[in-house]
Amino acid sequence: MQNPQPTAKPVLGPQHGWVWAALPPGPGSVMVRGDPGLAAALADAGWSVVPEARPLRAAEAIRDAAALDDGAVLTLAADGSGSRRALAETIRIGRRLEAAGLDVDWIATGDRSRRHRLRVADGVCAARPYRRVILVASRGVRPPTALTTARAAAEAAAGTPLAPRGVRVLAGGMLLVELDAPGGRRLLRVASGAAGELLERSESIRAALAAAAPAAVRDRLVAPIARGESGAVRWMLEPKLPGARPRHLGATLRADCLELLVALRATPAVRGFEAPADEAAALAPWLPGRERAVLERVSARLGERLADVARGWSHGDFWSGNLLVRRGRLGHVLDWDAAVADGLPLIDLLHLMAYGDRSLRRLPHGLRCTRALWPLAAAGGTPEIRRYCETTATPSRPGTLEALAIAYWLGRVARDLRTFSDRPHRPQWMADNVHQPLAELEARGW
Repeated sequence: MQNPQPTAKPVLGPQHGWVWAALPPGPGSVMVRGDPGLAAALADAGWSVVPEARPLRAAEAIRDAAALDDGAVLTLAADGSGSRRALAETIRIGRRLEAAGLDVDWIATGDRSRRHRLRVADGVCAARPYRRVILVASRGVRPPTALTTARAAAEAAAGTPLAPRGVRVLAGGMLLVELDAPGGRRLLRVASGAAGELLERSESIRAALAAAAPAAVRDRLVAPIARGESGAVRWMLEPKLPGARPRHLGATLRADCLELLVALRATPAVRGFEAPADEAAALAPWLPGRERAVLERVSARLGERLADVARGWSHGDFWSGNLLVRRGRLGHVLDWDAAVADGLPLIDLLHLMAYGDRSLRRLPHGLRCTRALWPLAAAGGTPEIRRYCETTATPSRPGTLEALAIAYWLGRVARDLRTFSDRPHRPQWMADNVHQPLAELEARGW
């Protein structure tokens, strides 16, 4: 089995996650108007895309529709501003396309709302609050959607009927569909392009850990029932296991998590799952000269302080949202696509602590680090951190702990910048997560 590396390409965001419930699995030809981000993501998924970033206009949409070949698709997206005028214009265009004899599907979605219901034909119903209306129009008989095709393939592979209950659009644009099946519910993951690569990477990591990890890790992995490809789309069917995401991290659950993280560090490394060599390289292109110099100094000092710290397996996104808990005990750990075999120690525990504290969870990542995690580490950490260090042979000197906390900030921000194309263009996100932490590090003499 190949070991896919972490994606370095932008993936679909939640505002685009509807796409595989509306488009065929492709790849094929598609015209995209009013949404350059969607055009780039579809091109990454192998589609032949004719993009147009200008605002939608009825006359241009009718002209484009007239040029469609049978089965070709025209995708129209409102400008995303959420204005009533933009939404009304998109709806008016849709009515004119229907009057022109095209097959039109209407989808409402939002940047913040990620939960949707399914219509009978697996189309996504309107979500509230929504910020854009999407029209997908085709001439002639449109083929089944990617979601419908993937579900049919999963049914055939599993040998059992799968009735859709609902679909959730994940942050990276992957569809997570809940299904009813004889003997219990199932989950179907549908993705393409960079998100599809993450899906494949997650399964490769699970298989590697299932073969090499101690029972404390191995018994908490979720094995797929079936997996495959439909056109440009990858899909994976897995059981929906009992348990729920924890609202609180009690003492027993924290002890279970610590046991798993220690066992994960003891797992033999597997080649092909290394982390990107230079996390700072993801930030540098978006920084002015002075901040870039600060980043270079921070990166060099981290290399010096952590040169002798042993590396090992790290989950990469270890927080309550990826844990399934039953009766207060840790059952299973989900979403291994960010895992690496040569990660720094303590990163997973810091991430769990950051999201386990409600007051910290509400803050942007950079502010969580500057206000809480960096000072805590520089002061010597907590008993839980010191216990982790003792059992994993990690140096617990305050200077090392502080360097690990700074490395946690850097790695998380670098991952977001590599994965989500919108992050560098959101001034507040950059201020909270990049500029302010760098200013804090400069003030601390880093």
